[in-house]
Amino acid sequence: MFGVIRDAVEQTPYVALDDAFFLGRPAGPSITKYLGIPYGGAPRFGAPVLVEPYAAGAVRDATAFGPACPQQAIKPPSIFLLQMWYDIVARIARLIYAPPSGAEAEDCLFVNVVKPEKNSGEAFPVVVWIHGEDEPFRYDGTFIVQRSIEIERPILFVSINYRICTAYGFLAGKEVKTAGVGNIGLRDQRLALRWGESSGAISVALQMATNHGDSEGLFRGAIMQSGAPIPVGPIEHGQRYYDALVHDVGCHGRVDTLECLRNVDFGTLRQAVDRSPSFFSYQSLNLAWVPRVDGVFLVDTPQKLVMSGSIANIPMISGSCYDEGTVFALSSSNITTENQTREYITTNYMPAATQTEIDELLELYPQGEVPGWISLFVSPQFARIADLQGDLVFQAPRRFFLKYRSDLQPTWAFLSKRYKSLPLLGAFHGSDLSTVFPFHPSVRETDTGRIADAAIRDGFVDHVIHFINDLDPNAPGKGEAWPLYTSWKRRMLVFRDGPETSVIRDDYRSDAMEVITNLSLKYPL
Repeated sequence: MFGVIRDAVEQTPYVALDDAFFLGRPAGPSITKYLGIPYGGAPRFGAPVLVEPYAAGAVRDATAFGPACPQQAIKPPSIFLLQMWYDIVARIARLIYAPPSGAEAEDCLFVNVVKPEKNSGEAFPVVVWIHGEDEPFRYDGTFIVQRSIEIERPILFVSINYRICTAYGFLAGKEVKTAGVGNIGLRDQRLALRWGESSGAISVALQMATNHGDSEGLFRGAIMQSGAPIPVGPIEHGQRYYDALVHDVGCHGRVDTLECLRNVDFGTLRQAVDRSPSFFSYQSLNLAWVPRVDGVFLVDTPQKLVMSGSIANIPMISGSCYDEGTVFALSSSNITTENQTREYITTNYMPAATQTEIDELLELYPQGEVPGWISLFVSPQFARIADLQGDLVFQAPRRFFLKYRSDLQPTWAFLSKRYKSLPLLGAFHGSDLSTVFPFHPSVRETDTGRIADAAIRDGFVDHVIHFINDLDPNAPGKGEAWPLYTSWKRRMLVFRDGPETSVIRDDYRSDAMEVITNLSLKYPL
C-alpha cells in the first residue's frame, strides 16, 4: 500500500493533511490547484460539524471542485431578457447572474486552494474568497495568483463552499431561533476559516461583527466589494417564509415542523425553496432568506453592532458599484407613477413608516431621467427605485459602516464606475467582479488574453494583491495614490473603464442616504 501511495504522490502534485495525501493538478508552470477538500459536514438545517481527521495513509483526489451547495433557482425578470441583443450585457449577465450549471449536493462543505510554487521555508499570505449568490467554481483564483507572481507579491487563494443566502443556509422563524440554528451559512464560513486558520462582502462584514468583534486570529484584514453590515432585524421577521415553506412541503400541522423539514424528500424541499421570493422577484431586495439577528451568531442588528463598536479592529477595504440598484429594480419596472412608487416602498420595505417619513424619503429620491429608447422599457420611476433600494441595502450601509469605523481602523474606500455607459444598467451590482475574476466558462478562449490585459490595466487586482500582502492597497505605479478614508475627509478611489483613477469625496446623495439610514435603523428589514 505504501508503494502505491508513494508512486501516486511522486507523479502528481500533492499536499499532506493530517496523515492523508491530497493530489492536486498543475494550473500553469508555477501554480497548483487543490480542489474539493472537505472541511465539514452540513446536516440539513443544522450547524456545521468539523470534518474528522483525514484517514492515515489515504490518497484523496483534489483535482476537481466538489459539488456546490444547493441554490434557489432564479429567473431573471422578462425585461432583462430584452437586453440580450447587446452582446456585452448578455455576457455580463451570464458571468454574474447565470443559473447553477454544476453539480449540487447537501453535503457541500469544501475548500479550494490555488497556490504558487513554494521555495523552501517560504510562506504566502492567504486570501479567502466568500462568494455571493453564485457557484464557487465560477470564481477561479488562478488569475489573481498568477498576477501576484508576476508582480512578485505571491499569494495563496482559498475559496469556500457554504450554504448561501437561501433557505438552506438562512432559514428564519421562531422555530429556528428556539433550536439555535440561525445563520448556519455564516457558521459554515466561520468553520472554514477555523479549518484553514487563515464574501460575499456582506458575509465578510458580519464575520467582523460576530463574537463581539473578536476575529479569533482567523483573519487580519477584510475586503468588501458591494456589501456592509446590512439593515436586517430579528430572525422572526422571516416567519412568513418559514411558514410558507412548511406548508408547501406538507409539514404543517406537525408538532416539530423543523424536524419535518429536515427529513422531507430533498426534491420536494427544493421545489418549495425555488418558489420562495428571490432578488429578481417583485419584492426584490426585501429578501426572504438573509442573515438576521438570532441571538447567537448575531446578537443584535448589524448596524447596532457597528454603533456599539462590536467590530473586528482590522484594516479593511470597502466599496460599491455606482449603480447598485439597477439590476434589482428590473423586477418592479412595471411601476410607472408616483403613487405606485410610494405604495411599493411603503408596503415592501417600510410598512411601519409614517406618511411624513415616506414623503421626505421620496422628495430626496426624485424620479430619474430615462434617455432615448430606454423609455420604451422603463419609466422615470425605474431610476428612482434603483437608487433608493441600492442605497438602502448597499450604499448607505457602507457609508454608515465607514462613518463609525474609519477613524478607528485603517480603511480604504472605492467606487466602481466600470460599465457606467451600459444602457439601462450602468455600473450595476457585481460589475466590479470582472476586475478580479475576469474569466468564466462563458468567455470565449480567443478573448481571454484581451480580458486579462483589461483587468490588469484597470489596476484593481494589483491593489487587492498589495493589500493581501501589506494590509495597504497602494500599488507602485498604479495611478493615483489611494488615500485613507476618514470620517471627515471621506476620500475614495474611483475606478472607471481603463487605467485612469481619481479621488473623490464620498458625499453623493448625502442627505438622501442619511435619511434612509435613519429609517433602516428604525425599521430594519
